[in-house]
Amino acid sequence: MVLIPNECYLHLDRSSRSSGTGKSSGGHPNHKVPNTNRFPYWFRRKDRNLLQVNGVTANVVVEADGIGNFTSIMDGVAMTPDESLSRNVIYIKKGVYKENVEIKKKKWNIMMIGDGMDVTVISGNRSFVDGWTTFRSATFGVYGTFYVVLKRVAGRKYPNQPTSSSFQFCDISADTDLSPSVNSTPTYLGRPCKLYSRTITLQSHIIDTIRPHGWLEWNHDFTLDALYYAEYKNSGPGASIGGRVQWPGYHVLNNAVQAINFTVAQFIEGNSWLPSTGVKYTSRLGI
Repeated sequence: MVLIPNECYLHLDRSSRSSGTGKSSGGHPNHKVPNTNRFPYWFRRKDRNLLQVNGVTANVVVEADGIGNFTSIMDGVAMTPDESLSRNVIYIKKGVYKENVEIKKKKWNIMMIGDGMDVTVISGNRSFVDGWTTFRSATFGVYGTFYVVLKRVAGRKYPNQPTSSSFQFCDISADTDLSPSVNSTPTYLGRPCKLYSRTITLQSHIIDTIRPHGWLEWNHDFTLDALYYAEYKNSGPGASIGGRVQWPGYHVLNNAVQAINFTVAQFIEGNSWLPSTGVKYTSRLGI
């Protein structure tokens, strides 16, 4: 699946619960999608050419006002063929789409293009409290043969599993819709859903959206001694460790020898395979 950023970027936020209603006008539209000359470095040349040559012909048009084939993104996704070997372009025109989008494993070769950041907006409001699983509470979820779900990666069942979530050089802040209610919306760095959950936050900037104790219990004292949560040289008003939880499994890393184990070079051996992908990264600890 391809999401085009910049001019054709799908912005995700959080808002009130609602859902779109599908409206079909039949057939495939011959609708040209606006093109853009600004692309991320990882976007392949042949895909750039596809967008730059008189725009892209959309297979499906979704428009909140009801002019397109559908008013709901999920109805547009449902109309794309399963296991397609050719590209299917869904053009999502400007508007706020209050729904949760799920791209199932059989939906291959889907390209979604919007009208721009803060113009095409997808807004969902599912939560675990309301009965949704952690994965299915995502505003935009993509199933595939390879994907990262923090619940699965950080939530280890066995102590020898070599997985975890490591956040380095991140900006942990509130989106615009959350900013006015940061004092009334409890927000945390994580909570353990499996016995040996492991998450490390290092050299990141954290604003005071994060509650002072930083981490939340999953179920009373469940796994608080078996988990591994750690922080290393974070900055910002939300990075103070003075009020952090006092769990046996919580750690403040005080030296680089400990922290370097969770960098790109050490933890995922990134220097051996990332250069060939063209992805920019910092392999070790910053200064």
